[in-house]
Amino acid sequence: MQWRGDVDVENKLKRYKSLDFKDRLKVNLIIRRLRRKGFGSRKIVKILRDVFKIQIGRTTVRNIINHKTPISRVPEDILEDAVKSTLDTAKKYADLNREERQKIREDFDRICSTGCGPYIAARILELKYHVELTTGLVGGWYYRNSQPQGKCPTKLNPPTKELAVIAATRISDGSVKNTNRKCLKLEMKDVEPVEYFAEQLTKITERLGYSIGQNNSKQSFEVKTYRKDLIEYLQNEDNIIRLLKLYPKDSLKMLFEADGGVCGSISILRSKKKIRFQASVYLTNTKKWLLDEVSKLLNEMGIKNNVRLYVKAGRTHRIRGCQVVTKKDCYILSITEKGSIIRYSEMIGFISKRKQGKLIDVTDILERYGTTQEAAVEWIKRYERHKKGKQRWIKRELPLTYKEAVSGLTKFIRNKMEKQT
Repeated sequence: MQWRGDVDVENKLKRYKSLDFKDRLKVNLIIRRLRRKGFGSRKIVKILRDVFKIQIGRTTVRNIINHKTPISRVPEDILEDAVKSTLDTAKKYADLNREERQKIREDFDRICSTGCGPYIAARILELKYHVELTTGLVGGWYYRNSQPQGKCPTKLNPPTKELAVIAATRISDGSVKNTNRKCLKLEMKDVEPVEYFAEQLTKITERLGYSIGQNNSKQSFEVKTYRKDLIEYLQNEDNIIRLLKLYPKDSLKMLFEADGGVCGSISILRSKKKIRFQASVYLTNTKKWLLDEVSKLLNEMGIKNNVRLYVKAGRTHRIRGCQVVTKKDCYILSITEKGSIIRYSEMIGFISKRKQGKLIDVTDILERYGTTQEAAVEWIKRYERHKKGKQRWIKRELPLTYKEAVSGLTKFIRNKMEKQT
């Protein structure tokens, strides 16, 4: 018998081991059916050779009959559907709905429970359902028992406070990336607001959870979602305004966390030669209409504020060590009155420990000392000024003594007066 590669030249027979995966499934199905009719391994080998022109050994046939090969253990109904497959193009797993994904996952468990390997099971299911199953996906099913998330329904109606938080993020620090798939991404310096955002996403999308990534180069944390219906809903500014009015406290808390903050500073009144402590809670954004809406909501809560132009378009400045030019006018909403800052602290506050801790310190100083020189001393006692960076006042690891704080304030005032002259 002459063989050229995997084909018997004389009899035009194909070797079983040289067949593609789908043809091997067909042969397994044929052997099972012949065995059910009472044929032995010798007769099955002869039928496959004479009728189907396939060269296969008796040992291989016996192994298939006795379920000693992986494919021979696959349930016959799944094998039949896979063999009947005629489509060449496969759908992406990401495009399937939850029910379809769950069905594939159940069939995968059925096949693997017979002793068949995960990747052979995946190839069979690819044929049956005309879908691409990646190695990572199959490995997660088999080794980590991960369950399909599927296209869980996104809770957009009726509007909830979780959706209001996500909407506030979208219009502040959240960004929509238009790559192959639209992606809503939140990237922030503090981990607490990112974790809070991920919790709200989990409730809205009914997923098992969102993983939080860490960007070491930018020293920030991030979380993403690819929910198309959610992104399209949030790209409509009318929806964001509606959520802002329905859940003002939750929306404002996330807005101020993302694009705002709290700061304290020391000023000198030249006319009266007095040192004063100044504190403010602020929110910046390029959308003036948004700050106007926020201003109205704060006024309704009894929190006085004002909105003004902060940075004019075309101005050059540095952000995180990089020189940038502002493309749009940037506006700022400021809360500077003592009673309003305290009221903001009681009604809204911040999510991150860093900003909330600073707000607590500011309100404590205002309640105890007001804006007097003693308040300035207490501020120097708790915080130190940095010359570089966006955050000018950093909390000290250990507070200064009263004498050290007075000395530090004197030095700060002297340096400030020298710069002004």
